[in-house]
Amino acid sequence: MGRAAYRENSVNSKDRKGYLERVRNRKMAQSPHAYVRGSVIRFYEWLDRNGSALPQGPAIWICGDCHLGNLGALADLEGNVDIQILDFDQTVIGNPAHDLVRLGAYGPRSCFALMATKWIRLLGFGRASLICSPITKPPI
Repeated sequence: MGRAAYRENSVNSKDRKGYLERVRNRKMAQSPHAYVRGSVIRFYEWLDRNGSALPQGPAIWICGDCHLGNLGALADLEGNVDIQILDFDQTVIGNPAHDLVRLGAYGPRSCFALMATKWIRLLGFGRASLICSPITKPPI
């Protein structure tokens, strides 16, 4: 990217927060799945109102936005593989049960949201029957 294009796309540090919020809101508006991923604050507001049955763990550093998209496999030179949290931008000191609830709630929600979004898009293009077509055996 040339210097002129870089300057044109750069954001002043005092405008950064507002710019990033607008980018996040545009991404969240793209699908139900994107909304769930981008609405961490709403998730914790809901948890504060409804999470009294959760076990109270020690106040430790938690991911804050623990979901499948923020987990990844890391391998060492001996071939050992660990699954670790890779995104720490929502990290807070809190109850570790909150990370487990978000992780557990995210999987089914995201799978359903992705399927529903695809279904709606296909309906809009008149191709919903593509999803329901019978599975054929692959050639041997």
